[in-house]
Amino acid sequence: MDNNGTEIEKVKDLPEDTTEGVEALPQEISQVQGLLVELREGLHAALAELGELRQRDHVLEEKLQAHQTEVDDKIMGLKNSLNTFKVPEQDRVKK
Repeated sequence: MDNNGTEIEKVKDLPEDTTEGVEALPQEISQVQGLLVELREGLHAALAELGELRQRDHVLEEKLQAHQTEVDDKIMGLKNSLNTFKVPEQDRVKK
């Protein structure tokens, strides 16, 4: 009990401007804790959104690859069709 009394006396002996800061400290700590909670929530939301964006990006890349393969196949088919219509050089000279 003596120790508590000594601490109170020490606080009373401090200059006035020092004790004002001590009284405001719990409120400031509470505000910082509130900001920390908001920051955590914002970070969790940002990470969740990033995960969704990555998933959508992956799906779009797969679709793009499928379309690219399809287009490449169609181009090859067109090239092959053109090659069948071409008259060989030797045949053109004879005609």
